[in-house]
Amino acid sequence: MRLVQYILKNDPQGMRHLGVRVGEEIVNMQSIRKGVPNTLLEMLTTHKNFLDEVETMPMDQFKERVTINQVNLLPPISGSDKVVCVGMNYVDHCEEQNCPVPEEPIFFSKFSTTLVGPFDPIPYPKMTKVRGFRYLINILHLNHKTNYV
Repeated sequence: MRLVQYILKNDPQGMRHLGVRVGEEIVNMQSIRKGVPNTLLEMLTTHKNFLDEVETMPMDQFKERVTINQVNLLPPISGSDKVVCVGMNYVDHCEEQNCPVPEEPIFFSKFSTTLVGPFDPIPYPKMTKVRGFRYLINILHLNHKTNYV
């Protein structure tokens, strides 16, 4: 199941929606159940059981759909105060960089304001001569204290 946050291109208020992507269409979560949150972070925090239900539902029963061309896709997660990243986590990336594969994960953080949607431009300083584009996002949302994750 692919969850997306989006804004309708023709919405002057720019209201955020949460939906399930089905091929080239998006089913609005509000059409599945009224009153659900419109952000993925809030959905993961307060409606996890509902997400489990949605995963088993046939999406063709929901008629409130928009096409990918009708929306601006937003970053997959918003409103988070922490963005923790893992570097050098692919062998071929390490080889490209002529670096040994680390024995332990290399963690670093980014400001949450650096997140962009999948088709948004990535701003960079004008003096930048070389840019690498190897981005992959996996979201792990921990709603309680954990150790050794």
